[in-house]
Amino acid sequence: MYYNELSNLGIRLRRRSGQEKTACPQCSESRRNKKDPCLSVNITEGTYNCHHCGWKGNVKAFGRKESRREFVKPSPDMLKNAELNEKIINYCKGRGLSEETLKKFFIHGKSEYMPQTQKNESCIVFPYLRGSEVVNAKYRDAKKNFRLVKDAELIFFGMHTLQGKRCAIITEGEFDCMAAYEAGFGQDYEPEANQDGEVVEHELGRWAVLSVPNGASRGSQQLEYLDNCSDWLVGIDEFIIATDNDVPGNELKKELIRRLGAEKCRVIDWTLLKSNVSPFLGDSKPCKDLNEVLVVFGKEAVKTLLNASNAIPIDGIYSVDDIFDQMITSFRAGVQLAPTTRFTKMDEYFRWKKGDINLFIGYANWGKTLFALQIMLTKSIWDGWKWAIFCPENYPANDFYDDIVEMYVGKWLNQMTEEEYTTACRFINEHIFYVYPDDDHDINSIHEKFKYLILKKGVDGVMIDPFNQLDKNQKAYERDDQYLSSALKDIKRFALVNHISYNIVTHPKNPSYQDGRQLPLCKVYDIAGGAMWANKCDQVISYHRPRFHEDPNSKEVEIHILKLKRKRTGGQLGSFELYLNWQQKRFVDTISGEMSCDPMYAARELKRKQNDYTQPKINMEENLDSSGTNNNFEQRNYFLPYKDDSGSEIGF
Repeated sequence: MYYNELSNLGIRLRRRSGQEKTACPQCSESRRNKKDPCLSVNITEGTYNCHHCGWKGNVKAFGRKESRREFVKPSPDMLKNAELNEKIINYCKGRGLSEETLKKFFIHGKSEYMPQTQKNESCIVFPYLRGSEVVNAKYRDAKKNFRLVKDAELIFFGMHTLQGKRCAIITEGEFDCMAAYEAGFGQDYEPEANQDGEVVEHELGRWAVLSVPNGASRGSQQLEYLDNCSDWLVGIDEFIIATDNDVPGNELKKELIRRLGAEKCRVIDWTLLKSNVSPFLGDSKPCKDLNEVLVVFGKEAVKTLLNASNAIPIDGIYSVDDIFDQMITSFRAGVQLAPTTRFTKMDEYFRWKKGDINLFIGYANWGKTLFALQIMLTKSIWDGWKWAIFCPENYPANDFYDDIVEMYVGKWLNQMTEEEYTTACRFINEHIFYVYPDDDHDINSIHEKFKYLILKKGVDGVMIDPFNQLDKNQKAYERDDQYLSSALKDIKRFALVNHISYNIVTHPKNPSYQDGRQLPLCKVYDIAGGAMWANKCDQVISYHRPRFHEDPNSKEVEIHILKLKRKRTGGQLGSFELYLNWQQKRFVDTISGEMSCDPMYAARELKRKQNDYTQPKINMEENLDSSGTNNNFEQRNYFLPYKDDSGSEIGF
């Protein structure tokens, strides 16, 4: 029976064996009918298959999982047989799009089966090309139902416009993508001469125009298409993030910026349109996407809006006016605690705060790395966080991963079954990534690997363990404290720009014993460059074993929070106790007995609490179709269904 393994994937089951149909954790949240039992599960065999999004796998074998599936591709003859009929041309003309733009994106019509209506419908087809290859397609009928090709690869719409481009505009829908192209971005231009007579690339011709495949639905926050397209995006120097001007669009914008890098991104200032709202929408409803701007105000307005996009403010001088929208939103929401560690007692003293540097200090071989890795693993088990870790002392990678497997399973390797081992490996494979460059181990090289994993995998936090294993790219004239100050400045900037939790482990210098044998609590000034660490780090966590001098296998552990910034969002100075269960290789709360890193305990608690927990919900029913695409704008008056001469509504 594979009930536990299937539950660890987020699959909610009522039975412990046999077969069952249930909601899909990959796509159900983004659908109108969230309770539709579209996932078929064979609990006895460990297999699962979603009949809606195609997510499937077998928990028996490590290699058989969704991320390694072979993708289906549309017919290679799709474009050869494409027909751009008059109905589609006239419909898109009402959306401000010319026939030339439609041809550029290979838009055409086709009769296609739609699961929402359970019959063939006349559809408009949006082919998804990578280079010259069609890898997916989206079908839209006249009733605004959508579907992508089942089991096909998710990529950006418009990727064929990336050829030879160093800049890209990312929108939230295909029509918005084509609106940017209609305004001149991404079109082919002849090189032009500047004032000095130098031949330069046309300003608008520098840009590719792209759209995410599944709108701003909650399921799309995993951004699978970024993983699939990461090799194409690495060479892009600049992005304009042009998602919709609404709550889901803003959330998608934040995650895209984090993954792509704030230093590369510019964002649209929608306030430029506040004085010129749509006559169809009234004064309280300005245009919310590029296609609306094109229809209401024309090409020049789209061009002006994109050209006036602003860089992300990373550092510099700010006024209240610059960040007032963020401030008033936070004020109205009240003080929000930083993300929980999932250890009740620990939350009183320490919480995960993205953008902060956490310094873990303690004596060598006392278990501080075990502690740091375990609270990271716990965050992965409960909340899906992903981590990138440079830990050269645990090289090779299999030794590093085996330690984490033992934490996950709660057994030593020689005590667990192969099934337990592979189950742990599957989970860890998706959440923890080991970094060990073959050449340089300096901070810049490590950051390069971290940045790649932030883009490709959506990493939430990183760790260097220990810091003194980094290669110093220290200048000849530079003192140790100057080098450390510069390195920590780079680390802080990296944490802020990429919105991650940055964790560092280091050891004290020349420990001095008390009473000949006992080591005192390790403090920040006990490590090399202590004053600089104290100034630059946001949290300092000291790991202490008070009885280690008596018994190296002692269970007692003390965690001391020696420094804490941003107390408003949670935490305090002080200490708490844990004990180390050596048999399970897990830390346990001494009072409650809470063992939060146990995946079975986490699964039970999450299931128990889900009925009591009410997550703030956005009304997506009227904004999302069954594929998760936001189509709220199409419910407005100026995008009416196409009608024939008699006034009857017809399809495409």
